[in-house]
Amino acid sequence: MIHFEDVCFSYDPNEKAPFIHNLSFSIKKGEWVAIIGPNGSGKSTLGKLMNGLLMPDSGTIKVKGLNPVCAEERWHIRRIVGMVFQNPENQLVGNTVLDDVAFGLENLGVPREEMLPIIRSCLEKVGLWAYREQEPHHLSGGQKQRLAIASVLAMQPEVLILDEATSMLEPVGRKEVLSLVKTLHQEGMTVVTITHDMDEAVQAERVVLFSKGELVADGPAQDVLNQADLLRAHRLQLPFVVEVKEALQKQGLPLSANIYTKEELVEALWRLSQKT
Repeated sequence: MIHFEDVCFSYDPNEKAPFIHNLSFSIKKGEWVAIIGPNGSGKSTLGKLMNGLLMPDSGTIKVKGLNPVCAEERWHIRRIVGMVFQNPENQLVGNTVLDDVAFGLENLGVPREEMLPIIRSCLEKVGLWAYREQEPHHLSGGQKQRLAIASVLAMQPEVLILDEATSMLEPVGRKEVLSLVKTLHQEGMTVVTITHDMDEAVQAERVVLFSKGELVADGPAQDVLNQADLLRAHRLQLPFVVEVKEALQKQGLPLSANIYTKEELVEALWRLSQKT
């Protein structure tokens, strides 16, 4: 679906070394990939390279075989790869919820009679059809971000990139958005989550650790996020379960290193309690 080969990128052409250098990796259709890393590591830059908002200095990026360096192909890539950013306020442009979802379709010249079924489907998917006549600024934080997602979904992308899309939300709003993303992935959408929240990254199938413009680790989420020393070395908070497991191990509890989910931790503690 998305393929990077020896990609380099610099914000300043006078830099001695590129911000991202010789990056090669791929994302398969239907995957949920979490991109993690410390602030300034290049996570958001990577997302913008994926959907053609930024162009590589060298190397090759292909999205379904299309090259973003070609202006005509770049337009198609932005239809294929939808992006939701950190602050939903910056993405809401309509006077009503319905108008907001309609905005992108109008720019594409979609006839009004064809727009309405698409708008309704997208708003129902994110649970906002009942709010269609409300002004967006009256929505909660989680609802605003779900509206931003609906506006992207209306463009019928095959890939959804969420760039720190839950970082400004309260716990309820974060849960709403992540539940929606999980549903979209289960329905077959390719999802890329750019996040510094390890408990959000836990929900992905695969985790890519990015630091100082380089790919440091890439593998199943359980394998990468269980490496406490690696995460600490890159100034990342441990996932809740990994942190609790480590603390209990230091207290002498013989817990397996493979414990990854809350359910696995509870079961392991229950088994230990039965032996005492």
